[in-house]
Amino acid sequence: MASTCAKDLDGKFKKCAKTRKEGHEECIQTRDDGYNQCTQTRDDGYNKCCTWWPCSWGCKAVVWVSNVVCVASTWVSHIVCVASKWVENIVCVAWKLVPAIVCIAADVVSSGLNIISTILDATIGLLLSVLGFIVSIITSLPGIGRVLGWAWNLVIGIVNVIIS
Repeated sequence: MASTCAKDLDGKFKKCAKTRKEGHEECIQTRDDGYNQCTQTRDDGYNKCCTWWPCSWGCKAVVWVSNVVCVASTWVSHIVCVASKWVENIVCVAWKLVPAIVCIAADVVSSGLNIISTILDATIGLLLSVLGFIVSIITSLPGIGRVLGWAWNLVIGIVNVIIS
């Protein structure tokens, strides 16, 4: 029964791993695109700066600061992207694993209860068979057996009246 609980669990984990890999590759692509855009914007900014010294110095400073901000922003967004993919993967694995564990635990408990029930059934059945055998021997004794048989039938009759 436990095998049906864990059926295709490996395939489900592979789906999580594939999604994680694709997400990580997406983060890398976004990061690379961001860095390329920062570089292009920086180069365009430097090319558009004026040639007069105070103007060019101020322009280059602004371009440099904006490039640093762009690179830092891209780096932070990459870290956030990778972290979110990790969390997404953990949730994916847990989403697949927890129901399987609960199912397997329920199967184990059910099997344990079935074993206990079978043992109790066999034990009680054996004890009642032995008791029936002893009662049968006693009631077959000449003289006392007939009296005990009547008493037994009287007790059974009273119990039947009380039950009904």
